[in-house]
Amino acid sequence: TLRKEELSCTKKMAASAASIATRIPAVIMCIVLASSMVSIAFADMAERLKPRDLEMIQDEATNQMVAKEKQFFHLHHMKTGGTSINSLINCALRRFTPLHENVPFFSLSECSGKSYIQCIEQEDNHCRPKVNSSAAMSYCAPLFQTNQFEWNQADAVTVIRHPVDRVWSMFRFQTLSCYECRNLTDIYAELDENGITDGKGRTCQVQLMNHQTRNLLTSPADQNFTEEEKLAEALHNINSRFAIVGLTEELPTFATMLGHTFPWLAEHLESDGDDHKNDCKLRHANSSPKNNRCGPRKTHWNLPDHPDEETRQAILEHNQLDLKIYEAAVKQFERQKRALGMEDSGGNV
Repeated sequence: TLRKEELSCTKKMAASAASIATRIPAVIMCIVLASSMVSIAFADMAERLKPRDLEMIQDEATNQMVAKEKQFFHLHHMKTGGTSINSLINCALRRFTPLHENVPFFSLSECSGKSYIQCIEQEDNHCRPKVNSSAAMSYCAPLFQTNQFEWNQADAVTVIRHPVDRVWSMFRFQTLSCYECRNLTDIYAELDENGITDGKGRTCQVQLMNHQTRNLLTSPADQNFTEEEKLAEALHNINSRFAIVGLTEELPTFATMLGHTFPWLAEHLESDGDDHKNDCKLRHANSSPKNNRCGPRKTHWNLPDHPDEETRQAILEHNQLDLKIYEAAVKQFERQKRALGMEDSGGNV
């Protein structure tokens, strides 16, 4: 983006200059300005990735060290590797237990249906004390929900996946329970005709169309926004709201970044020395079922790892915003790697 701005600036200044003699200083000034913008952006990224530990405070009632509430959350988009990241977070938090330190963790997911609706709508719901007292959370829900619960100042991380891969993975994962063993192209044709419907299938339907964009909005998605406005807000949040943005295909590198910026999430704690019993390794979780029961006599419908071209095009057609989000996430991920000096280190900080 900065290179495009530099080129645009150079052209405008050069075109407006009256002569060669005035063009050259104008071009130089523009390049210097653009270079300073790059330096500021790099410094901002380095500051964002600076290591910080969980803040611990002493509980007056128990005299134990406990983590201050609302410090860190993972915005989890389904089928992006988020379950693996949640497992890593849970493992890391369990390591605090032997030290008699308390780090409350809570997970809130819109896939839990009625209990999720009750949690976000009922101020006296039993989930609210857990949301308010937790130091870390997993939100498998839209970003704007974190503002409602006043988590908007917490460090946030998220993982983005190419929409074709994410939607196809979702379809393979929930072929029966969500999509009733139907072809994905037929489902898209029905959505084109009827739109997203209310009721039991709504959560499944919204997974198929720009779901990551919708999750990245800090305003409720049901507001009367244009597609351009939704994209602009989601892109802004990708570039400014998250401490770290990961990519599903680069999950091990993302885990390394997490361990750098949040040392308590590192695979191995320096304080453990040569003792590796408390190491937290990134593990693959939540893979597609071996028998989706969508074949003859409830046998397995053997879906390929990648969709055919017709299905791929249907997914892309219905996820153009998510494609732009993914492209922005790739650029952000590369900026993070450069800031951490990971470009030529095989993913090591």
